Amino acid sequence: MNKIQDASVLLIGRVLQMVAAVISLRLLTTFLLPNEVGRYYIILSVIAWFGGVFINPICMYVSRKLIEWNLEGLSRKYMLKFAVYLIYITAFSLILTLIFLKLFGIGTNVSYFWMSSILVGNLLFVTLTGTMLNNLNILGHRIYFVLFTNLTLWFGLAISILLVKFFSPQAEYWIFGSIISNVIILLFSAFILWKMLNVSTNNDDLPYKNDKSFSFLVVFKFSIPLAVTVCFYWLHTQSYRFILGFNSQENLVGLFAAGYSVAAGIMIAFENLFGQFYNPYFFNQIANKDKQQKAIAWNKYADCFIPSIVIMGVFISCSAHFLIKIFVGSKFQNVPYIVLGAALIETVRLIGSSYYMAALAQIDMKILVVPQFIGAAIVLLGIFTTLQINPFASIIISMLLGYIVTVVLVDLKLKNELPVKFPWVRFFKSFSLMIPFIVLTLLLTILIPIPNFKQSLLVVCFGGVYMILAQYIISKSWLFEGLRLKGDIA
Repeated sequence: MNKIQDASVLLIGRVLQMVAAVISLRLLTTFLLPNEVGRYYIILSVIAWFGGVFINPICMYVSRKLIEWNLEGLSRKYMLKFAVYLIYITAFSLILTLIFLKLFGIGTNVSYFWMSSILVGNLLFVTLTGTMLNNLNILGHRIYFVLFTNLTLWFGLAISILLVKFFSPQAEYWIFGSIISNVIILLFSAFILWKMLNVSTNNDDLPYKNDKSFSFLVVFKFSIPLAVTVCFYWLHTQSYRFILGFNSQENLVGLFAAGYSVAAGIMIAFENLFGQFYNPYFFNQIANKDKQQKAIAWNKYADCFIPSIVIMGVFISCSAHFLIKIFVGSKFQNVPYIVLGAALIETVRLIGSSYYMAALAQIDMKILVVPQFIGAAIVLLGIFTTLQINPFASIIISMLLGYIVTVVLVDLKLKNELPVKFPWVRFFKSFSLMIPFIVLTLLLTILIPIPNFKQSLLVVCFGGVYMILAQYIISKSWLFEGLRLKGDIA
């Protein structure tokens, strides 16, 4: 496929995924009460900690090295090695979780059976499915990637609905529907990926035995700083759920997390779309390259990514008043300012995630540790000291301030490692494109203080068209002219 075909396939796939995400959040907040939605997010936060600390660093390393391994015919062996690692870490995580659940709890009531089933299902099967699909994308098999990704989401949504309708409207059943879907898709995606991986032409295992790129020491050196960073990131983004949960405020967890998910879901969907399209090119540009070439690759990445994120952030912030009427059930629609706050937080977070890609290019994740620690400390301190004043405002302000400090510190540290440049000109250009939309939505918010569903849908659709036009204007220089290895993007 050429670049335009790549973008078209991924865009269609991402649109379908976003539709699935919107319907899923709407139905989640319709079928489940706020306290059950709160339980849903608390349980997922436990899974996110183990996945982020023990599994995601290895997944990122596999993504970073897959192309090199496949060129050498070693990818099949390392995929099997990765699967064995997942089994070990899932068993370890299960033991640790059950002990913690027995001694302290997790901020909500959940049985040992359900906690075990959900943890094993997510850490093992959901991770394997995600890895198989991501590898298909990195190797250029876009259609398979888009097809299986969407089938996973839509099957999961259908199964979750059936489970909560015919058994009980509880968080556990909703989560388990997604796990069942991932198991089904894993069988097909793993079979197809296995056939597409290159096999070494040598009949012996000498290249595999001599290759140290997936040895314990190499992966440990890469993963430990990232695992520590992810742990701090988890504290930054998830800790409020447990603080509220242990104070018997599961309903507040549900209300805040649902509102936050409106903005975060759109931003993450866009981040994934961009990554699905651009990351394979980025990884090719940094494979076996020196520092200067890696810096050039990242500067081009930032020139493309950060302005697009600014446009998305402004679109969601200004549309918050209307988006919440579309995305969530009626019990969750009274907190549009959470969507606004979440959009600001996610914009800063995603700008910070671009620096993560620079650290990944260097295979030196130590750059991220101290900034993430300071950011997490700011969040925890802010929430603990101001939670009683206004829980939602406390969480939003603390998270936003923590991310701003984190991004500034990472930028300062990274410039000592790579000659990277923040795309200030394109940053302000992208913001200026959205000024007419900012003015218009402010007027509409005043004129329509309590919009209904149709009014909200009309405003969001118009805003979406405007946002896409702005994205086209800011992105056409790199999207249609090709990814150049040298020079700046105009």
